[in-house]
Amino acid sequence: AGSSKCFDEGVLRNTTGNPNIHIVDRAFSRARHAGFKTARLLGSSSKALKGLMLDLVGEGGPPVLIFHDCDKVVARPGCIADMFRQPLRFGPERQMLLSNFEPTCIRNDKGRCGDGVHTGVVAVHRNWSLPLVREWARRQLAKPKSYDRNTLWEAWNSSLLPDGTHRWSAAAVNSAFVDRMWNEANPLGCIN
Repeated sequence: AGSSKCFDEGVLRNTTGNPNIHIVDRAFSRARHAGFKTARLLGSSSKALKGLMLDLVGEGGPPVLIFHDCDKVVARPGCIADMFRQPLRFGPERQMLLSNFEPTCIRNDKGRCGDGVHTGVVAVHRNWSLPLVREWARRQLAKPKSYDRNTLWEAWNSSLLPDGTHRWSAAAVNSAFVDRMWNEANPLGCIN
């Protein structure tokens, strides 16, 4: 049984000493106001929500948004507050933060790259992340049955420059935000 205070904005702000924490819910009702067709998002293309979250929250929202997949369990008291004590650093080399990001092509059984990417946790910044997350959402909506890790890898790889570098960057999120899937050494992480 969990506490209703786990995701209480006021409690998290007081506990962490961070006044910039915002809990954003009801993404689907916000989607209608942002001009998106809710029915389209509710179907198999709902994976595109991660890429659309900056647009769904809209202008004037918090500068950083964090998405956790819903198939998780918060297993340690106080650990959500601990997460928010660690600032998420964005910049040219860290435009988007993910559970895991392996920039080499790790192919799945269908031959698509992206199996070294885990999008269970996605943190985006309103300024740094916008071009990459919009391209990711565009590709996910175009291929709604694709795994979001594959469409994200393809979006990132589409920014390849002639010198072999990428216009956009992604990196692993701070360890406190990572779910147990990528932290087998810790049998009871915060997010499992």
